Amino acid sequence: MDKNNKNRKGRARSEDEPKNIIDQFDDDLMELGNMEEDTDTDSPASAKGPDDRRSIFEELLNISASINSTFDWKELVRRIVDAVIKTTDCDRGFLMLRDAEGRESFAIGRTHDKQELGREAFKVSWSVVDKAMETGRPVVFDDVLKFDEIKGQESIIDLKIKSVYCVPLKYEDNLIGAIYLDSEHLSPNFSEKDISILVAFGAQAAVAIENARRRGELEDSVENLKKELVGQYEFSGIIGQSKALLDVIETVKQVAPISSVVHLSGGSGTGKELIARAIHQNSPRKDKVFQAVDCGGIAEGILQSELFGHLKGAFTGADRDRIGAFEEADGGTLFLDEIGEMPIKLQAEILRAIQEKEIKPLGANKYRKVDVRIISATNRDLTREMKEKRFREDLYYRLYVVPIYIPPLKDRTDDILPLVYYFLDKYAKVYGMTRPNLTRDAKELLLMYGWHGNVREIQNIMQRVLALLGDSKVITARHLEPHLEDDGYLKKTGEDVSLKDKMSVLEAELIRKTLVMHSWNVAEAAKDLKISRQLLYTKMKKFNLSPDA
Repeated sequence: MDKNNKNRKGRARSEDEPKNIIDQFDDDLMELGNMEEDTDTDSPASAKGPDDRRSIFEELLNISASINSTFDWKELVRRIVDAVIKTTDCDRGFLMLRDAEGRESFAIGRTHDKQELGREAFKVSWSVVDKAMETGRPVVFDDVLKFDEIKGQESIIDLKIKSVYCVPLKYEDNLIGAIYLDSEHLSPNFSEKDISILVAFGAQAAVAIENARRRGELEDSVENLKKELVGQYEFSGIIGQSKALLDVIETVKQVAPISSVVHLSGGSGTGKELIARAIHQNSPRKDKVFQAVDCGGIAEGILQSELFGHLKGAFTGADRDRIGAFEEADGGTLFLDEIGEMPIKLQAEILRAIQEKEIKPLGANKYRKVDVRIISATNRDLTREMKEKRFREDLYYRLYVVPIYIPPLKDRTDDILPLVYYFLDKYAKVYGMTRPNLTRDAKELLLMYGWHGNVREIQNIMQRVLALLGDSKVITARHLEPHLEDDGYLKKTGEDVSLKDKMSVLEAELIRKTLVMHSWNVAEAAKDLKISRQLLYTKMKKFNLSPDA
């Protein structure tokens, strides 16, 4: 008698399941491609011939490509179930997924005419599902009356089942669910070759399901982070979920309500202006002006006028009065980017503005009072600049009241994919196209890349890749490589380098990033990499990896 409850404890797999179904899939492909027109007089009349089997294979191959091109969960499970229903000519099909506790539950149910079944119709022969999940092998009863073990079962009789199939879904040696199909009519006999093809399709479906599930978890974590930050705090445009970025955001929360001077340091493109805006938006000054001035690469006279303003006739071409950035930001926040490049003479004026809260426009005789919160930023080492007399020591200490360091992307690996998806979404809308999905090899390449240009480089490359993608709905590593090789560690893996050397570069970069992520805790990094500590120490020595290297 069947147990028709919908959630039950899963059972352990047997040890004799196929070791590599993809190898079997390749063998089937080769055999099908070499088949000649022949008939086997010993085969039952109802068995499929070479053409029929080739047709099944081609159908499933096309659908395999289709399901791996979408991360939309509902669309994915519909495609999978519709494909196997069509191939087996069954009346109904169900996709079941196993949870962390080993219980199977329904994800979707479909009919032969591509209609979705309601929950009330989610009734199956659980003994068939049990057998498939227990053994890790497909269960095929093309005529239940031929099989004593099943023909008298209550669910078989109640549901009027004449044919039933169940294919387990396996991902990285773990059973993650099953595809179940049944019919009130007899289905054509399936040969062992047909079954192996169906199992191989199940393996492809399992990969697609797991990718979509992980993608969903990634997007959920990003959305949860956004929801957590929204309300009391506003962090528009700051995308990421790494511990390093969350630490920065926590500091922003603490410093935003007070009017202390803040200095932001970090590499070019790390998002210093976004952090400055977040400080302003979460401060009592949020309803006043946020003014940003880039102090780098501007002539001293022009920068002085930009900051402090000027009176008519102050210099040649000054045909009217102009208010400077300090006065425009009165009551608000002034962000001085690349302050490390500011001429030493102007540094004295900035110091007075911070200390005395007053400025003097070019051509003026009197100082004017201003109430401005200063946030500065640079990618230079101001300590070195100060020692070499290119930056005033007194200004240095005035700016470094609250220093915030923004780590580079190479040390924030968890932020890479959320940023990639953010910019793909952004520019797909700009170009009027559907955002493409990323293949696994594309994701791996993006995560391994050095990103020396940080967030700005991701933005630039995603915009460029989309512009050149054409009609493709998927971004693969092949689409990315020409753009990533323009910069970064991939230069170490040029055409003249052997595959072994290229793999060594990739391995060293992966190990380094994992160690950084775990603050160079070797035990934690080894656990994450799924290798022993001793092997990790050996590889660290081989690649000369250390916190000081």
